[in-house]
Amino acid sequence: MNYVIYNDFEIEDDFTMPANCTLFFCNGKLSGVLRGNRTFIQARPIQIFDENIIMEGTFINDVAYPEWWGAVAEVKDTGSDLEEHNFTNSRAAI
Repeated sequence: MNYVIYNDFEIEDDFTMPANCTLFFCNGKLSGVLRGNRTFIQARPIQIFDENIIMEGTFINDVAYPEWWGAVAEVKDTGSDLEEHNFTNSRAAI
């Protein structure tokens, strides 16, 4: 079974995912108590969990991005790093 998240959604009661399902995030964030049950999360590195999310149980991702919880990368691009590696006509993509 799969669940697709399109908008912000608050889990009002403790919710345990059915075993071995996937949460697909197209947009929006979850808040409340989420209990994984061998749950896989499919999402880009953007914020998908509200600050008050409580996660318990098991999640089977190999990778979890800090951006899912609201982290923001600090990037300093002076251009010299790109030139040093022969990317003279390129810009850094974030």
